[in-house]
Amino acid sequence: MSIADLSRRLVLGNASRSGTVRIETMRLRIRVAGRQGRRIGMKSKLARRVIAGLLLLLISAFIVWISVPQYGNHIRGRGKATQATLYNVASALQAFLQTLFGRIPTEAEGLEVLVRPAVTTPGWDHQFMEKVPTDAWGRALRYRVTQQHGNPEGEVISAGEDGVFDTADDLSSQR
Repeated sequence: MSIADLSRRLVLGNASRSGTVRIETMRLRIRVAGRQGRRIGMKSKLARRVIAGLLLLLISAFIVWISVPQYGNHIRGRGKATQATLYNVASALQAFLQTLFGRIPTEAEGLEVLVRPAVTTPGWDHQFMEKVPTDAWGRALRYRVTQQHGNPEGEVISAGEDGVFDTADDLSSQR
C-alpha cells in the first residue's frame, strides 16, 4: 500500500483492518503490520500536564522559601543587635564608673556624657563611645538610674519594635 492510498483511506475514513492506520474517537491507535502500537489518550496527556504543573509549583515554592528572608527572623535579628548595643553601652557606663569618677552618670547627664564631657565632669579626658548609640530601629535609647541593693546602677532601655517605651517588647541592659 502506498502513502497516497493510505492518505486517501484516512481522508475518506474507511481504512480497513488490514490498513496501517485507523482513527478512533479521542485517541490515536497505531497498527503496524498487525501489531498493536501504543495508545496516547487524553487522560494520560492531562495527567502529565497536571504532574508537570504540580512539580513546577513545588520547585517555585522551594525557591521562594530559600530566597526570601523570613520576617520573624528579621525582627529577632534586630532585637539581638539592639541587645548587643545595650550591653556595649552598659560596658561603657562601667568603664565610666571604674576609671574616671567612681560614679555613674546622672539621668540629667544621660548617655551624652559618654561621648562629650558635661559641665559636671571635670577631669574628663577621653570618649567612652564615638557617638550616642541608637537601637537597631534607629531610635534613641533611654537612660535611667535604678537602685540595685542600695547602689545606683545605670539601665539603658530600647523601646523595641513598636517604638513605645514601657511596653512588653522593650529591651533593657539589665534583662
